[in-house]
Amino acid sequence: MPEVTKPNLFIAGFPKSGTSSLHNMLVENEHISQGLKKEPHTYSSNDRFENRFEFFTTFYKNCATKYILDSSTTYMLSKVAIKRITSDTPDAKFIVVARDPIDRIVSHYNWLSQLGLIN
Repeated sequence: MPEVTKPNLFIAGFPKSGTSSLHNMLVENEHISQGLKKEPHTYSSNDRFENRFEFFTTFYKNCATKYILDSSTTYMLSKVAIKRITSDTPDAKFIVVARDPIDRIVSHYNWLSQLGLIN
């Protein structure tokens, strides 16, 4: 299989823990680029993982920097994501973002409430 552009820098954080802010700051660096959106969840979604090389061809099409960033909050919750990432990209770099669990739960609840997804 020909070389495929794929992520090699991962923010593996938890929802509502500041991953979006960190992601936005990192992509301002000239050596870091991102795919078409922040959270592709490629390594935690079975369907996406099985078709990842085809997905990468489009998703990371314009990425030519030293680091290609994938910030998917499901990676810390997944039982397989980290293993899949390190198998695909042995030299992957990780940044783990965590937050006080109670504060995170309250923030997540408030966010879901604002979206009208819970009462």
